[in-house]
Amino acid sequence: MIELDSFYENLQALSLEPLQCPRCSRPVTDKHGICGNCHENAYQCRQCRNINYENLDSFLCNECGYSKYGRFEFNFMAKPSFTFDDMENDEDMKRGLAAIETESENAHRRYQQLLGFKKPLLKIVSSVGENEIDSQQKDSVQQMMVSLPGPACKINRKIALLGVLYGEKCKAAFDSVSKSVQTLQGLRRVLMNYLHQKRADSGVAASRFVVSRSPNNCYGCATTFVTQCLEVLQVLSKHPSSKRQLVAASILTELFENNIHQGPKTARVQARTVLCAFSEGDINAVTELNSLIQKKVMYCLEHHRSMDIALATREELSLLSEVCSLADEFWESRLRVVFQLLFSSIKLGAKHPAISEHVILPCLRIISQACTPPKPDVPDKEPSMGKSTTGSQIKDESNSISGSLGGLGSGGKPTPESLDKNWDASQKTQDIQLLSYAEWEKGASYLDFVRRQYKVSQSTKGGSQRTRPQRQDFLALKYALRWKRCTSKTAKNDLSAFELGSWVTNLFLVLVLNL
Repeated sequence: MIELDSFYENLQALSLEPLQCPRCSRPVTDKHGICGNCHENAYQCRQCRNINYENLDSFLCNECGYSKYGRFEFNFMAKPSFTFDDMENDEDMKRGLAAIETESENAHRRYQQLLGFKKPLLKIVSSVGENEIDSQQKDSVQQMMVSLPGPACKINRKIALLGVLYGEKCKAAFDSVSKSVQTLQGLRRVLMNYLHQKRADSGVAASRFVVSRSPNNCYGCATTFVTQCLEVLQVLSKHPSSKRQLVAASILTELFENNIHQGPKTARVQARTVLCAFSEGDINAVTELNSLIQKKVMYCLEHHRSMDIALATREELSLLSEVCSLADEFWESRLRVVFQLLFSSIKLGAKHPAISEHVILPCLRIISQACTPPKPDVPDKEPSMGKSTTGSQIKDESNSISGSLGGLGSGGKPTPESLDKNWDASQKTQDIQLLSYAEWEKGASYLDFVRRQYKVSQSTKGGSQRTRPQRQDFLALKYALRWKRCTSKTAKNDLSAFELGSWVTNLFLVLVLNL
């Protein structure tokens, strides 16, 4: 109720102010207020035409409250309050418990109804640029076309449907859920106050069980505390027993969901370092961390239309890159995750520039780093080592050549048929597929390929050992006969040319140059 307390009235000004007709706006001089032109009463209310005969020149109309001297505008904004009467006895407590149970069921039902709008909303948003609509979506569109604007509206039908579904139905469901939650909070607060008061020995008023939040005067305290906790975790990861207990207590999930995305850059880097330390050399930690990374990236790939793929997957792929650089026996499982993410991203969104830049390229960088051999540690000592190795190689070659010549002198001659058979056998062993990505993708491990390569090398070891000396003997005989023909042209019957002397040196040089 609004009450006007007092008014300022100037009688001299009122006597000089002319009275105007509300219809023709001409001055009225009649003491009864009758207009001489249109015969209307000038004292009537301009809003409702009421005449206050007790006070003809009133400030406010006694019927509608209109004032010709001024206008008042009052705007009231209010929100619903959820206040409940205090419980005084057990009967009130029973009624409160029944109300809590009923309201909990209503809140759950309305929340499920709100979740039911998610799938149609995602379908409509993803198909805004498409012309075709599937049968299920067409049925839902026809059901909700009644509430859409008329044919004069030129808005896209899908966008209009999205506005109705999100702006009206989702809003109504959300408001109902919010009211139910606030009602539950109020009832539970009253119930807790009653129970606390009932159990209290003294008559002190019970507290409201509301956590008092002081103003946020923290300047980096929480960040410093988290940083120190990460340092402690990094130290504990070096102790096997503590490491197993923390992994069993889901410390990896806690760090993955909270610490690699929040805080300054140094804290995020330290969180990734702690995750790498916990997953190094522990099969359970490796499996859990691989699963967390794969689920998060796959979820982002499936919903890349409705989220920022760069921001959503940046920290996960950075963590995957650091984990793949660890040198332990579980490198293959991490690399398998990288390949799975790579091919999944290619299938889902190879033409999407954000996926290509922020998912496919990081996976390719990780694979490239895994395939690049490590650089040598001592490049300065290579020239000096090269000289000694060349000398030893010359000695080995000379020994092998002398051995082959000795074999020729003993009369052993390899035939072309035997050489062809040996080369065919070696070619068959080379045709065996030692590595297969298809088998690796199906579950074959790196150790399986190593065992296969070992078996093949063992089977071909004997044949290669037999064919290599025969090939050397064959080449030695070939170039020895070629040298003999060249020398026979100059001295046909001169057997002294084959005496031990300079011809041995010439033969050695010819063989070395041709080999």
